[in-house]
Amino acid sequence: MSRSGEEKPIQTRGEVNTNEIEVTVSGLRLAGWRQVSEQVDKEAKLLFGLHGWLDNAASFVPLAKSLPSHSWEAFDLSGHGRSDHKTRGAAEYTVVDWALEVCLLLESLGGPKRVLVGHSLGAGLAGMVAAFAPERVEALVCLDGLSPLSDPPSTLVDRARTFLAEARAPRTNRLFRTFESLVAQRAANGDMTLASAQLLMERARLDVHTPESGVTIRSDVNLKRTSSLRLTDEHLTSVLSRVECPTLLIDFGGAHFRRSAEAHERLLSSLPNARVVSLPGGHHLHMDAPLQVAPLVEAFLAGL
Repeated sequence: MSRSGEEKPIQTRGEVNTNEIEVTVSGLRLAGWRQVSEQVDKEAKLLFGLHGWLDNAASFVPLAKSLPSHSWEAFDLSGHGRSDHKTRGAAEYTVVDWALEVCLLLESLGGPKRVLVGHSLGAGLAGMVAAFAPERVEALVCLDGLSPLSDPPSTLVDRARTFLAEARAPRTNRLFRTFESLVAQRAANGDMTLASAQLLMERARLDVHTPESGVTIRSDVNLKRTSSLRLTDEHLTSVLSRVECPTLLIDFGGAHFRRSAEAHERLLSSLPNARVVSLPGGHHLHMDAPLQVAPLVEAFLAGL
C-alpha cells in the first residue's frame, strides 16, 4: 500500500542528538552519524545501520529515536548520501564491493562487536558482512530484506553488454525546481510518507546555482545503471550458511526481493539461527512507523 500522499509526521519516543563522522576506507570518504544520548544504558548494544539502495544513513534516525537506550551508528554507502562516489575505472557498484567496504569500515572504527541493522539492500549486505567478518558482528536485524538480488550465470554477458551501453551514454540526476517537488517524487517512487522522504532528501540534497538553478540529489547517478554482475542463489545460500550470529528478519511484505516463495524459503533455511516476524506495512515501515518496529528489535536485543 502506497503512503506517498500522507503528510503525517513520524511518531517516535524521543529525540536523538547525532554527531556527523567521516572515515576514509581504501581512499573512499564515507560519511555517517553517531548517536549522542544521555539515555543510553551502560549495557546497551551498539547498533550499526545499513541502508537500502538510493536511501542513506538518515533511514535509521526514526528507529534510533524509538530505541533511545541503545547506541547507534549509520553510514552512507559509497555513492549514496554524503559519501564519496566511485570515480575510477568502471565506477561500478556491486554488493560484494559494498560488503567488503563495510567490513573495512568496521575494522577502522574498532570497538566492540556491533548489531547490524540492515534495510532492504542493507539487509542483504548485513548477512554478507556477518559471514565475511564474524569477529565484528554480534547479531543481525534484517528489515524487509534478506539477501541481494540474484541471477543465473547465463545472464552475465547480457548484463555486461547492457552496462557498457549505458556507460556510453552517461546520465545526470534530475534537477527539481524546489526541494518540496524532490521530496514528493522520492515519496512516490519509494513507497513512503512525505515525512520519511523529506528526512532522506535533507541528507541527500544538493543545491544547484546555475542559470537553471534548483535542487537535485548527491547520490551517484551510476547507481541507477544496470549492475554488470549479480550473484547466483547458490552463492547467496553459501554466504548465509556461514552466518554464525543470531538473526532477526522483520518482513514488511517485501523481504523476498521478488524471489519465488520456494527460493526465499531455501535462503531462509540456510541461515543457522534465524527468527522471522511478519509486520506488513510497506517497504519503509521502519521510517514511517518506527514505534511498530522498535518493540520487536528491543525484544530480540534483550535475548542476546
